[in-house]
Amino acid sequence: MESCTAITPIHAAVTLFENSELTYSTDPPRPWAPRHGKGFTKVYNDDWNAALVVRFMSWVSTQLPPKSFVRLYDEGDYIIPKHVLFRHGQIFLDEAEVDRHRMRLRDHSSQYLESFEANVAAGSVGNWFRPVRATEYQTRPEIAILRFKKKSKEFDELTLEDAADYVKFPWALDQAKAS
Repeated sequence: MESCTAITPIHAAVTLFENSELTYSTDPPRPWAPRHGKGFTKVYNDDWNAALVVRFMSWVSTQLPPKSFVRLYDEGDYIIPKHVLFRHGQIFLDEAEVDRHRMRLRDHSSQYLESFEANVAAGSVGNWFRPVRATEYQTRPEIAILRFKKKSKEFDELTLEDAADYVKFPWALDQAKAS
């Protein structure tokens, strides 16, 4: 008599977890792929909070299994191409979501298609974030400390992304530039 190993639901889930693409998303490119998690947040036109979300999600992507990624969509205008992926801390254009967004615009709001394509083109060459001056958020504690440490001219030229490079985030202890 041969022994037969039953495949339990937990075993099947672990196998899917180890072999599939895991995403933070409600609509992954492969709808059958298991999702590691999903979420939603509003920053209400606060670009510093948007920069913090971007930094956190980038870090989260470094903590996930090798085939995993984090999908991020910006309803506002901080992330220029609107749809990005983070994989192991690197940012990429989310081609699947860009294509979906493009089709929605063609079908329902074609007057916005040209500016959307320009934003996608900007993201394709590495212009991911709207260059917001850190001086606009200098009352925030993290940026106020940076203003105190930097020379005035040097600080005045920093964007929020530049400023975020110098902030010690509680979730990441190994940041190179943080002082």
